[in-house]
Amino acid sequence: MRRLAIIALITVVAGMCAANELETYAVWVTGHVINDAKEGLMFRADKAIQGNTTDNLVYLAVTEDLAKTFAPMCYQAAEKHTQLRLYGAFLPHSGAKDPKHPSVNFLIWKIHLPSDPDELSPDQKIIVGREQKIPGYKVIPREP
Repeated sequence: MRRLAIIALITVVAGMCAANELETYAVWVTGHVINDAKEGLMFRADKAIQGNTTDNLVYLAVTEDLAKTFAPMCYQAAEKHTQLRLYGAFLPHSGAKDPKHPSVNFLIWKIHLPSDPDELSPDQKIIVGREQKIPGYKVIPREP
């Protein structure tokens, strides 16, 4: 039992360290979400992304705990051609290297319209989590 508790503690600490490390690379980016039939959700930033094979077009990634809320928001933005401001980190794409496809993913964890401020006071923030979802959009969980 003690060994299991130690493993659980190490896992939690490692997850927190990874999240904190990602936070150091986080940026706000403005652009448009695209729902490509073959590629899935993508994001066309207003400016070029350094080191990306497709200039300003990147794959859009959402953490599992935000998938049921942020993915539907992104689908709606793509349907309505709404410009968004996203907060997250650019990460290398792990798929096969192809100059016709993005070499970068943008992992997001904050989202708002460009007309809204990047930082809000605590009483104005809406925090979403794993159990919340937006009706009308089916998000299929990843297999373990």
